[in-house]
Amino acid sequence: MRNFSVLSDIEFEELCADLLATTAGVAVRRYASGKDKGKDLIWNEDTGLGIAQCKHYIKSTFSQLLAAAKAELPKVRENNPSQYVFMTSQSTVETQNEQLYDLFSEWMKSIEDVWSAEKINDLLHANPSVETRHLKLWLHTGLQLFWATNSSLHNRSRALAERVEEELPRFVETQAFAAANAALENENVCLIAGAPGVGKTMLSHALVAGLMSDGYMPIEISSDVEEGWAAFDASTKQVFLYDDFLGELALSERLSKKEDRRLVSFIKQIAKSGKHKFILTTREYILKDAEQSYPLLKDIEASRRLILEMPHYNRRDRGRILYNHLFHSSLPQEYREQFANDAWKKIVDHKGYNPRLIGYATSRLAFELDGPYLEAFLNTLDNPQELWSNAYENHINAIDRTILQVMCSYGGITYSELEGSLKPYESQIGPITGYRIRRSLKTLDQTFLRTSQIIGEVHISFHSPAVREFILGVLRADRMALSTVVDNAVSIDQIARLARVGTDYLVHRSVSGPLPLSRIQDNVSRAITRLLPVQGAHCMNDREKSQRVHDLSEVSTLSFESLFPESWWDAQLTIIERIWKDGIGTPSAVKSIVEFAMDSALWSKHRTSLEESARALLLAFDTDYDEDWAISFDIFTNLFESGIPVELVDDFEAYCIMLWNRRE
Repeated sequence: MRNFSVLSDIEFEELCADLLATTAGVAVRRYASGKDKGKDLIWNEDTGLGIAQCKHYIKSTFSQLLAAAKAELPKVRENNPSQYVFMTSQSTVETQNEQLYDLFSEWMKSIEDVWSAEKINDLLHANPSVETRHLKLWLHTGLQLFWATNSSLHNRSRALAERVEEELPRFVETQAFAAANAALENENVCLIAGAPGVGKTMLSHALVAGLMSDGYMPIEISSDVEEGWAAFDASTKQVFLYDDFLGELALSERLSKKEDRRLVSFIKQIAKSGKHKFILTTREYILKDAEQSYPLLKDIEASRRLILEMPHYNRRDRGRILYNHLFHSSLPQEYREQFANDAWKKIVDHKGYNPRLIGYATSRLAFELDGPYLEAFLNTLDNPQELWSNAYENHINAIDRTILQVMCSYGGITYSELEGSLKPYESQIGPITGYRIRRSLKTLDQTFLRTSQIIGEVHISFHSPAVREFILGVLRADRMALSTVVDNAVSIDQIARLARVGTDYLVHRSVSGPLPLSRIQDNVSRAITRLLPVQGAHCMNDREKSQRVHDLSEVSTLSFESLFPESWWDAQLTIIERIWKDGIGTPSAVKSIVEFAMDSALWSKHRTSLEESARALLLAFDTDYDEDWAISFDIFTNLFESGIPVELVDDFEAYCIMLWNRRE
């Protein structure tokens, strides 16, 4: 049985009109919206008026449906049609159909003129071309079939599939869908770029839904294209989605390891495949910046790109997007009625119209009102920042705000990681219990944050990049709040993210600048010193040694050297030398740490021992990545100026032979 709840009442009416025209062979006209006088659909106006009434009562009881049907009787008597058809999306049994027929039998040819959800479903089975003309229903029917045949779906595939299904009811088919679908059909790859909130993710999810309907397994790539390589199965139809593949806010969040080479390689692999599709999304300004830093990205052909802009949405599209969000929302009736008498035009024609803002304004806004709803809606479009500002300042508590501030230093996090990151705040906001965290997540979910279940673990991320931008703005303006996040950091990565965010995208945005860590240098210094202790370093296990290499590599690239005395760096480099001699580390970490040391006063002291320990590590390092080989060669030729060791050349030749055999 098809699930008609995915449709709005207008979409259900359009479906019924098409189905009636196809099965009865008549030209059906939809009556003007508004006061339809009991005539949703009409036909044969000259030879004998036919009328159909559509009742999209998917969430109502039969008693409510019957009452609505009885209210139509006076209109039917006045119109006195030669044929009357009563259509409903509600599932009914035969005795209920008989009750409806008894009401209208004077104008019905038989009980077959009562179209319940079951009859409509059967007619769609018999006339599949009708369903394919109504994209959203066709997509949802395909999703139902996908779930039925993939009940054991798990991990990221299930999380992605569930989000796709959740968003589909609010989807509106526009020219952008056809263009993106054509790119996937012809190229197997589609890169969707556009301004924040313009609908890139919604469009990508609709494309994924269509491919799932065709039997494709959805695979989400969250942080590195290597996830795609790991999941790639040449024998299975797969669609890969890489949302915000260049970072949510800044290029520095992605491609930190020159991922561009592997990304372009993956795109080329998908492009020549007969069973795979690849959808990528990004903000347009980040893409332009990325192409300057990573020329390989220009290899993504124009035929595989779609720049999504507001002009893609004509006035009808804007109206449908607004209507679908209102129809599928939980707004009270008095709020919905405020859009009557052409008031909706104020929203649709607003210069600040944006699909993401429409989504927020038809959900959380209603619960934070202190005035008329339509006025607040328009104010949201005038001043979008106020949407989150009001909620942040007036409608959430201290632990909620703490979670959001901590999230800025992560982007995405698991529940267990969040729990550990909140523990240092107990002295400020009270005991950190599972109950308090779960209650906060429930409050923040679908407004500030988005949660999903992956392999039994709750994963938490910002609901959208715009929300993260807002919270970063809070930290940018509140020195004490920023100091608190740094003081309570439980990892170097948190501080590194805070240091990097905003450094390469602010020229495109009307914000004041990167997070002012330079104003809280003492806090940063104390946090890093606490997280990278010198004492006891000789007792570290292998995991801790690997983490120390990673952490010091991060610190060495952030221009924090002036925050620490030379003795601290001296001790850290000595620790690193010992760790590298144990064979623990990576070429990229070696490169960043050696480059830092070369520019410091400590280079003359540590040069020999650093080079010896790095050489031992690089010769023993086992890798399957071209990038690691390139970095290793660069270290020997440009940093050490010693030439590439023969042993490394031999290992590289063996690696190339292995790759050749794998391709064969």
